[in-house]
Order: sequence, then C-alpha cells, then structure tokens
Amino acid sequence: MPIPIPNNKQIIIERKAFPAGYHMSDRYISKDHYGIIYILSGDRRTISPDESFSCHPGNVVMMPLCRFGRTVSESSVPYDRYLVIFRLGFVKPFIENVGKKAFDEMYDKSVFAFDAADQYKLVSMLEDMLTEYSKKTEYKEFILQSMLSRLLSFIWENKQSTAVTRYVSPLSRPVLDAMYYIESNYRQKITLEGTAKYLNFSSAHLSRIFSRETGTPFSEYLIDTRIKRAQYMLAKTDKTIGYIAAETGYSNGDYFSYQFKQRVGITPSQFRKNAR
Repeated sequence: MPIPIPNNKQIIIERKAFPAGYHMSDRYISKDHYGIIYILSGDRRTISPDESFSCHPGNVVMMPLCRFGRTVSESSVPYDRYLVIFRLGFVKPFIENVGKKAFDEMYDKSVFAFDAADQYKLVSMLEDMLTEYSKKTEYKEFILQSMLSRLLSFIWENKQSTAVTRYVSPLSRPVLDAMYYIESNYRQKITLEGTAKYLNFSSAHLSRIFSRETGTPFSEYLIDTRIKRAQYMLAKTDKTIGYIAAETGYSNGDYFSYQFKQRVGITPSQFRKNAR
C-alpha cells in the first residue's frame, strides 16, 4: 500500500491485484491518511488490536487514521481491490455538508456490505475516480475532491453493516502476532508450544495473555478459526467434505465433522444443504 501520502498530494487512488494466498508481511498503519478499500475479488481477514473481521467481494473497508492491523487470505482466489487514501482536509466539503459525526461513524464501523446494484455503482464511481486520477491536469485534485465526497455520501446512504469482533481492551503485540500466526497457518499442525516458540515466548505466558485479552483460550480460537474457514468453503465451493477437512487442518474427517457439529449445531453436509 502506498504510504505515506507524498507532501505534494492530498489523495492517492489505485487498483491492484495480489496472488492467491497473499498475506501482509507486517502490520500496516495509516499515519497520515484515511482510506477506503473496495474488494473486487478474494476474501480477507483483518486483525487489529481492537477488532477482527472478514471482508469479501463487494465489501467496502474503511481505514481510519492511526489504526494498524494485518490482513490474511481467507480463500484461494486472487485478491483484487481498489484503494483510495486521502488526508482529512481533503474531505472538508463532505464534513461541512454531511457532518463530522457521519464521517466518524463510518470509520468506526470498519466494513460494510452492499447489494448487487449498489456494488455496480461503487465500481463505476471508483473507475471514474481512477481515470481522473491518472490524468495530468493541474486541477484534477479539485475534481477528485468532489468525486470523493460523492463516494463517501453513497457509502453513508447505502451501507449495510457486517459482523465485526471487538475486544474489551486493546490486544498486545504477542497476542496479535499469535492470532496472525493462527490465521496464516490454520491448514497446518499448530500447537500452543510451537506458536510460543515461534514468537519467542513461554507457552504458559502466551496461554495466559491470549485468554485474558481475547476472552478465548488459544486452542478454542484455533478451532473457531478452522470451523469458520470450513463454513465458508462449504457454502462457496463444491469441494468434498474430506478435502475441506484437510484444507482446514484436520487429518481425520470424522473428528472434523464432530468439531463442526459441536460449534455449528449441524453436520457439514446439513450446513452445505442449508447454505445453497
């Protein structure tokens, strides 16, 4: 991601594609700008000190000032997205006409969904903004300021909230890194001891702070992560249940089905039937 914004610019717009399975190499922090991401393809999981959430094609992700986090892939589909980042002063027309309260509320909610018709309109607006941004005219930022206000207004008026997990207190760096490690490697054999060794902590210390900060034991978070991935694959792909079990870290299909039913209340086959 292009950070920070150069001193001579107020806004940056880009469309960029990443390969399937792309994980961020480190935490990202927006020190001098706000951002908007529109996902065209791929499924992502964002982990930050105070929340975590999944986002999918057609979702808009709001990136507030000075919040950092890391994202991982949630599917085998390449990640393609639009990115708009801008300085706060650049949205003065929106704030003056719609209100700072509306602006802050949008950036507090993190991720929004839209129906198919509104997704089409969002892509059209973003394509127009990228075309204008690519021009060499001296007054393009003046035009882009108006286009950004229109984009924000459209998001504000048509947004649909999606699920976000928020934590009671900010997560520490070891817990963030442990969560990122789980989300990035859930297909493989993961243990508390192995994760603690990778992070250069004792397993007892990691277990204690992980449970305290997330409200969930390490082992339970790992299971929940795997079952959530399995639910997505059952609903969105035609892969066999055995294949999905292996892809989510289970070498034993029966044990996968047992844990799935314990968490979801129905078998993987029943879940797939209900999701179609």
